Amino acid sequence: MRTALRIFLLAACATAAFADKVVLKDGRSFEGEIVEETAEQVKIKTARSALTFKMEEVDHIERGMSPLQERNKRLEALDGEDGGAYLELAKWMATAPKEVQDEKVLRRLCSAAAYLDPETAAAAQNLIGAWLLAAGKREDAADAFARVLKADPANEEAKKHLETLNSEIVARCRKDLDALKAAIEKARDLQYAAAIPLLRKAGKLYVADKCRDFVKLSIEELADDCQRRIPCPTCKGATTRQCTICKGKGTTECVQCKGTGVRKSAPPNPTFAQEICSHCYHTGALLCTGCDAERWLTIHYQTEVKGKKNVDVKVSAGVEKVELSKVVSLSKWTSRDGNVKVTALTAGQVVKGGTFTCRDCKGIKFDPPSEQPNTFGMADYLKAIEARMSGGETIEGVPVPETVWDPAELEGGKLKWKAGKWE
Repeated sequence: MRTALRIFLLAACATAAFADKVVLKDGRSFEGEIVEETAEQVKIKTARSALTFKMEEVDHIERGMSPLQERNKRLEALDGEDGGAYLELAKWMATAPKEVQDEKVLRRLCSAAAYLDPETAAAAQNLIGAWLLAAGKREDAADAFARVLKADPANEEAKKHLETLNSEIVARCRKDLDALKAAIEKARDLQYAAAIPLLRKAGKLYVADKCRDFVKLSIEELADDCQRRIPCPTCKGATTRQCTICKGKGTTECVQCKGTGVRKSAPPNPTFAQEICSHCYHTGALLCTGCDAERWLTIHYQTEVKGKKNVDVKVSAGVEKVELSKVVSLSKWTSRDGNVKVTALTAGQVVKGGTFTCRDCKGIKFDPPSEQPNTFGMADYLKAIEARMSGGETIEGVPVPETVWDPAELEGGKLKWKAGKWE
């Protein structure tokens, strides 16, 4: 009872420490969450009610930490030794506002808790398992519940979750086997055109990783091998396709200035900064995002900047503004280091764009290998697949974990949080 009371009081103190506070001119103060603030009034939600005060009544307002700031502060307080502290923070995060619930951080906290203190392992893995289940990540949740049972074999809740999830995973594996069998059969029968799209989708299917054991190629490499043996019907063997948006040019006309490069609102006799179209940067054309086009832009200065009056900047579709802003001020159109005025901006030829790699053949040329496909290996692979489909071999659902923590989450052994990352 005393322990529960102590935890409650600590939680209450923590909440109060991070609360907003409105202090009135008459000396009264109210703590809670400020939900509205205007020039005329402020509204604060306290533990009991929502109160509104006119700004003329307010002496000052004290802001508490945001949930994200609180999370980072708590993370930095972890010492890399107390597993219970990691579990307590994970519990807080799991019920905190959405902006605080970082899955990667939460996973590491739970694995760190289990690693540092095996007594917390079942609770930690159960916590992350329930969180992942709610997030729809059912296979990851199953792995967590398996670790719960590794730490606490009698945990009935984890058993029920794992039984349900394992049945789902086995059913999914059976569907995977059907799809994988269809893909390998087409490849074995040398029906390359039919096999390629099936193989492209099969890379992450159940036992797809066994392909190399039988065929001496991965699923992806087998798809590439098939692709080399037939001309791509989509690009006719060219390996590239013309962009349908820009018609192969790499640029499209700027709709804001109608290709003039000059903004509509420019005054008579404008300066360069006053007339430049902020969408196409005086070029009259935008880089095409459909083919990830790139080009060089030349910035002309009124006087020299670092010994040069002209500076070349390579820009990419969709991020021209970011790349240009590293060199010049886009609001004043002056240099970044010296306020030298920009007098002109000219565009060079498009260096990339207009075409893109054919998505169907992945840019693989028609170049049939001299050796024949490994059809014998594919036949053996199909026997292994069919053995699982018929029940001759067990379909592995959720594997039995070796540890009560997830080694992948603790890779590198970084357990302390500093400056926004694990160290």
